[in-house]
Amino acid sequence: MAINDLNFGSQVDAWCHEAEDRMVAVRNTATEDVTDLMREYTPIDLGFLAGTIQGSLNAPTPIDKTATNAKNAHIAKDASAGEISLTIASASLTDTIYVCFTMAYAGFVEYGTSKMEPRAMVRRAAAQWPRLVESAATRAKARAAQAAR
Repeated sequence: MAINDLNFGSQVDAWCHEAEDRMVAVRNTATEDVTDLMREYTPIDLGFLAGTIQGSLNAPTPIDKTATNAKNAHIAKDASAGEISLTIASASLTDTIYVCFTMAYAGFVEYGTSKMEPRAMVRRAAAQWPRLVESAATRAKARAAQAAR
């Protein structure tokens, strides 16, 4: 039986694609938000660490052991934001998105040393994941309701 000139299979297929698109949108928005928090929580003595955050799919970006603050003096705090956004936008639902610091000293800043307190940029941001997903879902629902009008 056809409803609105579509057969049942086509309607279910369209509904499933819409559901997948919504899941991707929520995942991508929450990933952007957690990345923004990581950047926000990163100490900005010179700004290089936050500017070397990189995004990748299905494998983490390796740490650049040759990178130094002097070598990265031109890097702004949000230098990689566009690249990360493109990486996130290109991810399918089955991809794993990695957002990684690439400076070798990032682990020392995250976990601290005998001379420095831990900053926990990644752990504090990751702890917000459930709230960020909920917020992203709420915003997606609002956009869908607005589009339906």
